[in-house]
Amino acid sequence: MVTIATGQELLSELRRHYKLVETGGDWPDFCDQRQQRRYELESGTVPVEVSSRFGLTARGLLADISISGARVITDYVPGCGEILRLAFEVNSALYVLDAEVRHVGVEGSIRYVGVRFVE
Repeated sequence: MVTIATGQELLSELRRHYKLVETGGDWPDFCDQRQQRRYELESGTVPVEVSSRFGLTARGLLADISISGARVITDYVPGCGEILRLAFEVNSALYVLDAEVRHVGVEGSIRYVGVRFVE
């Protein structure tokens, strides 16, 4: 089943199937510019298909999520401002959201993109 979803719907569905833990709670308020709480999966993985408007498709894994965006580990390196279609596989269902790339980064050998959901 494919569902066009909002960030809130995706986060609610993830809570139904995974244990989520809040991240960043120990950061000073002035350092955390995010408006929404961010969560990581305590166990398990959520595969993500990343598709660009140019027809490029890559696989990735959900690193963390909030109701307004997510961080996805992937080898695909889009440009900031690019709109992507993300399909999150949760309990054999796909939850599809469009998202704007806000950040591209590397931590060690892991590449990721930070996105803001476009609803």
